[in-house]
This record gives sequence, C-alpha cells and structure tokens, in this order.
Amino acid sequence: MAMNRIDRPPLVQPKVLEQFKKSTGQREVGSDRLGRETTQAIQKEQVKDRVEISESARKLNHMRQALVAGRKALDRVPDQRQQRLDQARARLQTGYYNSEEVRQEVAAKLRTVIKMLDTL
Repeated sequence: MAMNRIDRPPLVQPKVLEQFKKSTGQREVGSDRLGRETTQAIQKEQVKDRVEISESARKLNHMRQALVAGRKALDRVPDQRQQRLDQARARLQTGYYNSEEVRQEVAAKLRTVIKMLDTL
C-alpha cells in the first residue's frame, strides 16, 4: 500500500481528483443512476460571470460625464476675459480712469467695503 502511494501521483487518487474537480468546477459527463445524462445538471450549476456597479460608482460616472459635457460647452463660449482686458488697456491708454467720475465711483465703492470691514 505504501508503494502505491509513492508510485501514484496525487491527482490520480480518486479523492484528490474529485476535490480538484469540485474546486475548479469541472465535472465528468456521464449518466446518473437512472441512465440520464448529467450534462444538463452540470450546465445549470455553472455560474455565469456577473459584474455589479455600485451606486457610488454610477454617481461618479454621471458626474464625470457632466464635467466633460461642461468643459465642451465652455470651449464653445468665447473668452470674455480677453475682451475685458483689452478694454481696460484701451481705457488706461486714453486716460479714462483719471477722470473725476471714475475716481468718485471708486471712492464710493471703497467706502462701502471699509464700512463692512469695520463691522467685523
């Protein structure tokens, strides 16, 4: 008996072979006691792969799609900052900001800001 154990590889032993087949999901195709083929039973037992996406992953994907859409929409809008910058440069060159009206308007806005800061 000891010689059989040494001579035979472990997978040839019926118990080890059956455990291996169970762990890998492999079954032999054969007949059951009533003579019916067991392939249908084996096919029913096989589990199909399934992927489940969590709710948080769905939300993240939705937010990413919204972000991409928003960036595309922004790319279609002309840049207003450059226009305002060009306008401010032109006003500086013509002396618009040195006029009395502009000085009074800036002073009024500064007074409002200073009053708000005093209340803090």
